[in-house]
Order: sequence, then structure tokens, then C-alpha cells
Amino acid sequence: MFLTEYHDQSKPLNDRITDLKKQLAEAVFSENTDSSSVQKISGQIGVLQEKIELLRYQHFSKVAALCDQSQKEKLQPIITQLFGRRPPKEEVGERKENRKEPREPGESREPKREKRAEQERPSGERTPPSVVEKTDKYAERLDLSAEQKKKLEIIITASQKRGETLRHSGGVDRQFADAQKERIRKDEDDRIMDILSQEQKAEFRKMIEKRKR
Repeated sequence: MFLTEYHDQSKPLNDRITDLKKQLAEAVFSENTDSSSVQKISGQIGVLQEKIELLRYQHFSKVAALCDQSQKEKLQPIITQLFGRRPPKEEVGERKENRKEPREPGESREPKREKRAEQERPSGERTPPSVVEKTDKYAERLDLSAEQKKKLEIIITASQKRGETLRHSGGVDRQFADAQKERIRKDEDDRIMDILSQEQKAEFRKMIEKRKR
């Protein structure tokens, strides 16, 4: 929820900054440009950037408020790195530029894209299980009652929705996204534990340990 809110609030500000920077670029070649208009545009960019930084601070303050002390210690270096980053679009452009590979004359770029896709998606990689598949697997392994299974399905559905929100949030640092995924997984495990008997909890802990290996 926090990521979606932050993205919705910051996107129009970033879009406006992009428009203003285009105006500055056009002003370079305009014979009618005066210093006062350039200063005005630069000032507007500064005001918008200030709003974005404040939104970012407020967003991560909410995230930090949900963490315990050990999670805050892990989150702090990630946030410190994020606040020192350049705007995501600039970095993405820079990464693409750095990743350009030399080509032989007449060589198509398409095979290289396919090669990268193969590296990013290893052969045999499985798609994440659906809510029903995961619920059925857990229910069978833990020997859940019908009531427990209903509660489990609600928990897994909520986790997958949080994961979808995270995946569709733009401008999110990879390390921060990984930390958020881990938090979603931890929250799911904790909620599942709450609906289990002592015997079932022991079995679920074994499942968690096996997953971490």
C-alpha cells in the first residue's frame, strides 16, 4: 500500500520535472530566451524536487515504523543508499548504455536479447504457484482442517496481492524490493503460524527451514 501511494504521488511530480527540463533544453536554442525565464524554470524544478524528497522521506518513515529493531538495522543501509541515488530513469539509461555489447558488422541485436533472456530465465525455472496450488500443498502437508484451509487461503491471497503491488511499483531499488519481498514472506509465515496447532507449527518450521536452504 505504501509503495503504491508513494508512486502515485511522486509520478506526476517527476513527469512535470521532465517537462520543465525539456523546456530548458529548448531554451538553449531559442533566440528569445532571457535569464529570468530560465531562472523561473530552474526554480520550479527545485520546488518539485523538494516535494519528491519529502514524499520519499515520509514513505520510508512509514516503512521503518513497521519494522522491529533487527529489521531496521537491515533496512538502514538500503535507505541510506537510496537517498544517495540519482533519479531512476537516469540510472536505467546509464545501465543500458554500459551494457551495450560490441557487434560484428551486420550482426542483429535480436540474438543477444535472446541470450540475455536465457540468462535471466534459466531453463526449467518454474512460475510461482497460484493461491489454490499453494493452499492445497500447505493444507496437505500440515493436515489442515477445512476452517484452517479457508484462513490459509485468505493469508496467501493477501501476500500475493502485496507481491503484485511491489512488482508493479516503478523506481524501486532492487535491494529494497528484495527486503520487502522477505518481509512479505515473513509476515505470511507469522500469520500462518497463528492458525496452526502446536504439532502443525513444528511441521511448518521444518518447511520454512527447508525453504531457506
